[in-house]
Amino acid sequence: MLRILRNSIILFFIILFFSLCNLALWAVTRDPVRQRRAVQRSTRFWIRATLRGLNISFSVSGAEHLRGDRNYFLIANHISYADVLILYALRPLTGITTVEVEGGGLDGFLAKMGGSLFIERRSVKHLRGELAKVTAILRAGFDVLIFPEGTTTDGRSPMKPFKTAFFAAAAEAPAPLLPIAIRYETVNGRPAREGDLLESVAYYGDISFMAHAKKFLALKSITAAVTILPPVEATAHHRDELGATLRERIQAERDGHPQS
Repeated sequence: MLRILRNSIILFFIILFFSLCNLALWAVTRDPVRQRRAVQRSTRFWIRATLRGLNISFSVSGAEHLRGDRNYFLIANHISYADVLILYALRPLTGITTVEVEGGGLDGFLAKMGGSLFIERRSVKHLRGELAKVTAILRAGFDVLIFPEGTTTDGRSPMKPFKTAFFAAAAEAPAPLLPIAIRYETVNGRPAREGDLLESVAYYGDISFMAHAKKFLALKSITAAVTILPPVEATAHHRDELGATLRERIQAERDGHPQS
């Protein structure tokens, strides 16, 4: 209970100052490119503070694939809301999420403050306009992040088939696809896949947010491994073929069985 209280207080103050900082940046910065860059930097700063406060750490392999002189369309497996924290700490990003999240309370407000792009994925007639939004952000030189499974999984089961419609934005921009695998290695100092420890991190299925957050905030520490795989040109193959190939590579890294 004390651990939950401690972590809740830390989160409260971080969310408060993050919101005030980013509200100010949205209000006073008029140029949209400068505005987005400022918001990304601020968001990354506060997310790194969150990781330190909650004692979440991660290692990175394959960092040579992430060049500082170009931008990417990042795709990653999705296990937990901790994935978002880790990836935003890795590099300033614009995340793509759904309009359902935008109207979803605190998570929608935080996503909006962090500069997320909300897309309508339920209607084909909106797809052209949504692709144009993502393409424009890529062409402006920003990194974009999407979780192509479209949902979270338990971190053990096979990954969901990738939804690849937005790969077309990367091809149009053009920007390379950058596959990233996230694997949780330890929880409270023990192997994450031991017993049901991973269940405290993985947020999926029918569990309510509050029920899971209670388990998550009770944790003393989490470590993760992030593997950045070689980038792939979005025009190299048909997007469905790319989706299947990149899903296999990411899942192999997630499960600790890297492909040669």
